[in-house]
Amino acid sequence: GYNNPLGFNPFFERLLPAATPTATYLQYVQERVATLKPTFFTNWLGNNDVLGYATSGGADPASPLSTVADFTTKYQAVLNALTTGGAKGALATIPNVTNVPFFTTVRVAAIKTAIRANAALPNASAASLYIRTGAGVIREATDADFLLLTSSAVIGTLPAGAPLPVGVGYSATLANPLPSQYVLDSDEAAAVLTRTTDLNTVIRTEAANRGLALFDANMYFQGVAANGYATNGVNNTTSFITGNLFSLDGVHPTPRGYALIANEFIRAVNARYGGNIQQVNANDYPGILLP
Repeated sequence: GYNNPLGFNPFFERLLPAATPTATYLQYVQERVATLKPTFFTNWLGNNDVLGYATSGGADPASPLSTVADFTTKYQAVLNALTTGGAKGALATIPNVTNVPFFTTVRVAAIKTAIRANAALPNASAASLYIRTGAGVIREATDADFLLLTSSAVIGTLPAGAPLPVGVGYSATLANPLPSQYVLDSDEAAAVLTRTTDLNTVIRTEAANRGLALFDANMYFQGVAANGYATNGVNNTTSFITGNLFSLDGVHPTPRGYALIANEFIRAVNARYGGNIQQVNANDYPGILLP
């Protein structure tokens, strides 16, 4: 709620009645369930329990990885509220965030190639891409490190932001490494993957114990990242801008991406409850409209 540090979302207050401006998200769900008495719900909580840490390169103290214990307590509390009165529903797992364009568009190998091809850089052929890790270590970047989409605006610039040829500014030397907030280093990426796996275990367990449908979004997006996903003859990928699935922030889906996600929820619901809900034609929903 308004100015409530326990709130999950700074815009959450806009959902709240004027009489309860400091309600928590859980209290809001409990009130809605008591009023509406729903018979079915979908729940895709958990993405932001790892996303904020990852998109900040692990550098934002306000966005740590959620602990498994804290996530379990809050996840169970929300499900307890949603299933009051015997409501059925569908849950979804958390995708590995490093499969989305925010982490895959700016490639370590491509930047190294650009640096070494830069004739303006002294001894360019011996230059490389250097990063400062979350632990404060300055080292050469490897393919196990993920350069964030935001790094594309600062690689090759001075700390003050003055543009220079790629390789002359940030990242080309040990003396001027790419700051930690622009890279999810290999150790941080491993921590994200481990925590995602642990939280998904909680989600799968709750789905099984409560008899709820489960959309394995993690497995789905792993498949899309590796092979793309064709729908009615149109291929969709996780490529930035051209892949149809992800918006310009490189993290959140486009309308077409959300349509495909809705279809996977429908598939899971039909399988669990013996339903016959028809899927939508995802091609009726736009990706990014190119000029």
